[in-house]
Amino acid sequence: MTEEHDDVLIMNEQPENDQLDYEFRVILIQQKFNQVNSDLKVEESQMSERILSGIDSFTLINEFFDKFDEKIAYPNEGHIKYDLGSDGVIVIVVETTELRDSVLKFVDEYLVEFKKLHGEETSDNNQEEEKADAEEDKGGIKKKQRKQ
Repeated sequence: MTEEHDDVLIMNEQPENDQLDYEFRVILIQQKFNQVNSDLKVEESQMSERILSGIDSFTLINEFFDKFDEKIAYPNEGHIKYDLGSDGVIVIVVETTELRDSVLKFVDEYLVEFKKLHGEETSDNNQEEEKADAEEDKGGIKKKQRKQ
């Protein structure tokens, strides 16, 4: 089903085959925004990362962002920026530690709920990675090796 508004075609349904060959990856960066021109200073940043395990279609990522926008992005407008790349990398930049913690909590809780709804179990490797990520998040950027 489609609608046309002023030469814009709006699709009300996702295509039947909207599966992707990759899962989405969230890279969360905490930085102070320059109030004058919103420039970002890399040297003052902290980074965290999450893999959105099982979210591998446009339909599923749209559902994720519907909830993310409602719970996190809209209430914190002006203090959060994000971009979704065509390669599945989602870069989220936040201004404060509190907002960074809120984003991480949201993503972690969303993934737990998603796995319950879709019957997916977290593998032992994935659990180890999530524990390492949680430890990393406490201290900023740290190098670590993961089992492949």
